[in-house]
Amino acid sequence: MKTRDKLIEATVKCLVEHGHAACSVKKIAAIAGVNHGLVHHHFGSKEGLFVETILATERRLHGEAGASAPAQEYAHYATLQFFQDGWAPRFIVEIFAMGAQMPAVADAVRQMMNRRVADVTRLMGHGDEAAARVLMCTVLGLTIYRQVDPDQDMAAVVHRALQAFMPATPRHPDRADDGSR
Repeated sequence: MKTRDKLIEATVKCLVEHGHAACSVKKIAAIAGVNHGLVHHHFGSKEGLFVETILATERRLHGEAGASAPAQEYAHYATLQFFQDGWAPRFIVEIFAMGAQMPAVADAVRQMMNRRVADVTRLMGHGDEAAARVLMCTVLGLTIYRQVDPDQDMAAVVHRALQAFMPATPRHPDRADDGSR
């Protein structure tokens, strides 16, 4: 694995396991097994590393969802897969928290969200960007809530939200319409 990729992977691990406030350049480099000076060599700064980590992680999550699938299947898979990945919700919470303190991170998060809103607007099929933003904010709120109530079945809740905004969303195979099993 390339040094750059090791640092990005270590940054995700550090953010998820320790939170952004505890992720120093030295700690991230130690997790990656490289010299901390390589962070500045590859990314220019800690903030640059965080921005690149956000972009790389977005590509990874978006790519895993199978964007070539039919719209409702893609939205259903992408959202439920996101909640089933143990690290992804915590990562999202951390990048939003960093964005409140680091302008370049805030810009990267804003651009990422705008791309996802554009995707959701397209997938919803009626061009209502405001409705797409409401759906994205709903998912983000559930992401934050999951951090304090990890036993809540977010897959059922998110599936219900998708059905409300995208009526052609297939029924969840394991649940009744009310989200129960």
